[in-house]
Amino acid sequence: PATNQVIDSVMTGKEPQSMVVDKNEKLWVLCSGGWMGDEFPTLYRINPQSLETENIFTFDDINSAPAWLCANGNADSLFFINGGIYTMPISAADLPDQPLNAPETHLFNSLAVHPKTSEIFVADAIDYQQKGLVLRYRADGTFIAEYRAGIVPGRMVFAVK
Repeated sequence: PATNQVIDSVMTGKEPQSMVVDKNEKLWVLCSGGWMGDEFPTLYRINPQSLETENIFTFDDINSAPAWLCANGNADSLFFINGGIYTMPISAADLPDQPLNAPETHLFNSLAVHPKTSEIFVADAIDYQQKGLVLRYRADGTFIAEYRAGIVPGRMVFAVK
């Protein structure tokens, strides 16, 4: 780190978008597949010690746009947005085929999961011109509340003590 030199690397799908570490210290990398749908989006599970790819999950639709990979507070479930909010246990053999909840009129553009409560927060840009919303859900997808935000709300972080 003091020399700013790359010390190792691992191959992933095209355009890695976000990553998390699970409770087993496995690295999960969500790859978009490219802006123009060059490749199918993928989700990689990587052993960070050996740098070996343990599993590659490939999305069925080349035009899908999965993003904002997060883990719950126990780091045993993953969340991402791909139109709706999707979740999967880290032990899953396949990608989920149904969203936890489907947006009726929302345009989800970012996602965060509270590290203690595992509540899900998604930002809705609405039309990218007016003030957006932040929607709050329980881990099971039950709606809790919505909050007004600024124009195109994006990254969310939590101050946890």
